[in-house]
Amino acid sequence: MLDQIGVIIRNSRQQKGINLHTYAEKLGVSAGYLSNLETGKTDTVTLSFLRTLQEELQLFNDESLFNDELDLFQTRVKSAMSSLIKLHDEYPDQADYFLSIIENGLPLLKKDSL
Repeated sequence: MLDQIGVIIRNSRQQKGINLHTYAEKLGVSAGYLSNLETGKTDTVTLSFLRTLQEELQLFNDESLFNDELDLFQTRVKSAMSSLIKLHDEYPDQADYFLSIIENGLPLLKKDSL
């Protein structure tokens, strides 16, 4: 999805006739970061920057993505899951260890809250 966002950002910038540095300043990010986003070299986008992009480009049809705390939590969980899968690809033992901490910790937290 980020590579698609990068293409949309670049196309929007070029259609407006704005150079990379000017557009980056308008969006509140560095030109290097914007360049990396446009070319798909980064996979890191903050929620606040997504809001800025939404205001500028209307990337998403559903505005509730930015207003609902549950959606934010689900987005964080999906991001963590993606990172854990990538970790597992390179370091399966460390990923399994990390996942076991979560799996074993959740019942303990649930028990303490009763």
